[in-house]
Amino acid sequence: MNLERPVWSAQALEWRLRGLVGIAPLADKYLKEFTDADRRSDEKLLTLADFLIVLREVDYHESAESLSKREFDQVYRTFVRELVDTLNQGVNAHREKVSSDLLGFWNRVVQKCQA
Repeated sequence: MNLERPVWSAQALEWRLRGLVGIAPLADKYLKEFTDADRRSDEKLLTLADFLIVLREVDYHESAESLSKREFDQVYRTFVRELVDTLNQGVNAHREKVSSDLLGFWNRVVQKCQA
């Protein structure tokens, strides 16, 4: 995964996260697909949950002259927590579109990603 590769500066990491083809625009796309659906959206919520699980599993590998793992984690973990909060607000506004079992799964994923 691109996020696990060394990154040379906090600015470059921010670009990976928030840039035109970064994580934030992709998350926005997934959330929009979920919220715009006219009927049950279980599959779309599963996509969002899988996306968050993958983001939580990122294992950054530093190298010489790159951000340290501590520096990476400081920026990245803050970003993930903010992203989870934003996605969770969007999902909660459309709770009626998913089954209660799936909503429970979503809530467990959110809790793990916020830890």
